[in-house]
Amino acid sequence: MSVQKWSKAVNPVLSTTLDLPPSCIEFVPRSRDKLPCFQTGEYFVVGTYHLQKEAETPLTPDVGTKDSKQPEATGSSPQSYQDSKLQSRNGSLNLFKLTGHKFRAHGQKLRLIQRVPCPSAVLDLHFHPVFASTLGVVTSTGAILIYNLAEELVTASHGDVGDSPFIYTLKHRATLQVFSPNTIITSFAWYRATGESNFKQSSSDLMACTTSDNSVYLVRLNWVIEDEDCPDAEQDYHYHFDILNNGQPINKHDLEAWCCTFSPEGTVYSGGDDGKIRATPLYRDPFNRAKDVELQEVSRQTVFSGHEAGVTAILVLPLPSSPLGSILLTGSYDDSVRVYAEHDFRPYVANTKPKVLAELKIGGGVWRLKFLQDYPLSTKSDVNVKYRVLASCMHEGARILEVSGSQTGDWKIEVIATMKIHESMCYAADVKPLAMNPPLGWGETRLCVSASFYDKLLCAWVFNPDDVEKPN
Repeated sequence: MSVQKWSKAVNPVLSTTLDLPPSCIEFVPRSRDKLPCFQTGEYFVVGTYHLQKEAETPLTPDVGTKDSKQPEATGSSPQSYQDSKLQSRNGSLNLFKLTGHKFRAHGQKLRLIQRVPCPSAVLDLHFHPVFASTLGVVTSTGAILIYNLAEELVTASHGDVGDSPFIYTLKHRATLQVFSPNTIITSFAWYRATGESNFKQSSSDLMACTTSDNSVYLVRLNWVIEDEDCPDAEQDYHYHFDILNNGQPINKHDLEAWCCTFSPEGTVYSGGDDGKIRATPLYRDPFNRAKDVELQEVSRQTVFSGHEAGVTAILVLPLPSSPLGSILLTGSYDDSVRVYAEHDFRPYVANTKPKVLAELKIGGGVWRLKFLQDYPLSTKSDVNVKYRVLASCMHEGARILEVSGSQTGDWKIEVIATMKIHESMCYAADVKPLAMNPPLGWGETRLCVSASFYDKLLCAWVFNPDDVEKPN
């Protein structure tokens, strides 16, 4: 008897096999940019990671729990990035276009528009939060790559790319050796200001980066357009990066640093293989160049416990701003997701120190978490809110979670959909951006893509909120 590999609310649409093992995925964000690709949300990029030796080792250390019933991948063994610095890695960027009639399986097509070989493995990629055509990519050799999406006319050489007379491709702009070639950049995050911010600019070119030498860095991207009157495709860009804090880490973990994110107020949260979350609030304004930003200072640095293994994903919940800290959703390869409060705002508790407010073991080891949509910043601390989150669960495929609660109340985490079609480790998943802002998107059917590492399988699937099975 076959075992159902997806829940009732999930409908697989199509799949394909990639050239190399996938490590990260991101859809081109919707924006008010003049290019139609930012209005339709049809394009997405897959980054890949290949270790060039006979017995490949996993992207992470021993991510399976001791009692895991999942078989380990061939040749896998507990090891860290530090043990394999001399091994050669390469990768690629794959630009896809996903089209079809709404969310019907019939007629859906997945077209590979472009494959860009990379001399290093790709660990993470994100589109800029303001300049949506700009893609940042971090690699296994300490380099940061910058690409732009550009429009061009379809020709016979492009093959079958759909009915549009235009196509969008990645144009390489810069490869910048920001860190040592022996340093693997494990993740990065752009700073994105929403609501009240300690920073004077509403958008930024600040990046937080985590590295294989346990460090968390603050990096600023500087770019100059030589002739702003030229069309986008003809503009000449010049980029360089500055490592702030005089080139030193703003924080360090005891073991590899795996993930990072910003709060709107400018605190950098990072997770590491030491099972800790480290919070680093920025003290100076990194955008005020008169304040010697290369000597970027930080104020208090706090460390939070409560995880039984490495912290691999952190989301800041969009709740009312407070100088006492944020409420986070975290993922760990101890198989659990947690609502973690930097400060317990509940009025009926005496101990307000950092603590876990809710947790749920969802299995597989949680590698990455992504909101299903952009949620507005809540303005009232006592109002219940709900968030839906897409989780990449390594040994257990992808899951969709519903997280609910309030800043001054209790929290709950539920699994509302599962996708277990992947036969190896699922490191990457994303969701097609909504055409409209919430709350209109809450009940809308969503199109997701997820990928698994060793079998190089890329899947597109639909999540229908109306089919979520209610608990008994």
